[in-house]
Amino acid sequence: MTTCAGKRWRVASGGLLALFVLATPPSALAGGDAGRAAGIIVVAMPGATDKAWPLARAVYGRAVLRPVAIDEPSARILCGEAPPRGASAELRDLASDVAALRGDDAPSRALLADISRRVPVAAVVVVWVGAPHPTARVFLPESQTFDAATYAPDVGTTLSWESTMRSLVRAFGAEPPAATPPRRAVPLLAIHQAPAIDKVTPTHQAFYESPWFWAGLATAAVVGGAFYLTRDTGPTMLHLELNTPH
Repeated sequence: MTTCAGKRWRVASGGLLALFVLATPPSALAGGDAGRAAGIIVVAMPGATDKAWPLARAVYGRAVLRPVAIDEPSARILCGEAPPRGASAELRDLASDVAALRGDDAPSRALLADISRRVPVAAVVVVWVGAPHPTARVFLPESQTFDAATYAPDVGTTLSWESTMRSLVRAFGAEPPAATPPRRAVPLLAIHQAPAIDKVTPTHQAFYESPWFWAGLATAAVVGGAFYLTRDTGPTMLHLELNTPH
């Protein structure tokens, strides 16, 4: 099997450089603190370069999966290619770490965790040669463990990871939810309970306390004649004498 380790840097048909974000320098993988923990990277185990590179191209071609600080030299080194002539010390160190990977053992997991810290990513997709076909597993930097799921290329003559891509997009490509605007505080007067209004209890008045009684009595007096009151010597006796015309 021919690997890409000895091949020169080249641009594939259609313009491979358009698949990557080139706003950051090749040493961006060493500056993890400046990025954000989002996106995924593809790393090849020894001998899996040719199998990992098509998956890497597909991953970095999707904006929802591509890390902020990835560039083509770093992406190729992660897939097992040798650093170019005159590469920086950071790229040479990255190539040494990738070459030292052996599987899912503890030293390899420690190396993958160190690689993932150089550029903050949500996950690392690791590709093995495998038999009868290559396989890929997801390494989770936060827990430094491999996910249980195993991925394989689509069945066909041309190496394609389309089914794997759909799974990766579902797992790691969801856009962050839009920020919910803060709820405006309701004015205190709008929620303050109105004081209870005491109901006026109707009072029962005596008939002689009503003004209508006296108005009626005065009318009767005018129509019927004059009247006068005489008081007896007794303390509680009240006599009413009414004179009417004959």
